Amino acid sequence: MQHLNAKTQKNYFDPTAGFTVLEMIIVSVIVGIMAAVSTPSLLSWYNNVQVKNALAESKGALQQAREEAVRRSDTCNTQIDDSNNKITGNCIFQPDISSRVGLNTTNGNISFSFRGTNTLGGAGTIVFFVEDAPDNYDKKCLVVSTPLGIIRTGDYTGDVASPTSENCTTN
Repeated sequence: MQHLNAKTQKNYFDPTAGFTVLEMIIVSVIVGIMAAVSTPSLLSWYNNVQVKNALAESKGALQQAREEAVRRSDTCNTQIDDSNNKITGNCIFQPDISSRVGLNTTNGNISFSFRGTNTLGGAGTIVFFVEDAPDNYDKKCLVVSTPLGIIRTGDYTGDVASPTSENCTTN
């Protein structure tokens, strides 16, 4: 049996190993075409995820306000600022809403009583959409009903400039 050591090994270059320039160009062209085709769908997916995250954060903040009102036996008020895309309140964390996501609401104030009910008249509807192109991507909605304070979410089918709870279909 022959033992291999450093002296018996031969280092040489095999001219048939590796890829040719033509093969590398063909692979580069195929990868470029695939990237160009998949980019629009990735951008659409990313924007839809941003809208869904804003909805989930806002729903969590409003549920927290309702739970804190019951826990503290006090009223918890929330303010929805359309112009700055912020939801604030006296007993909630502030949700992190992406700057790409816009929101419109019918009722800028939602107040939960110590019973967990919405004490302000009219259902509060919030619509979440991509600010650059609201009609090209998913629109989501959140409705806080009166007087029960039930929070429901869904897909929004109407005009984002004037949100109504009737255009929010629960999913």
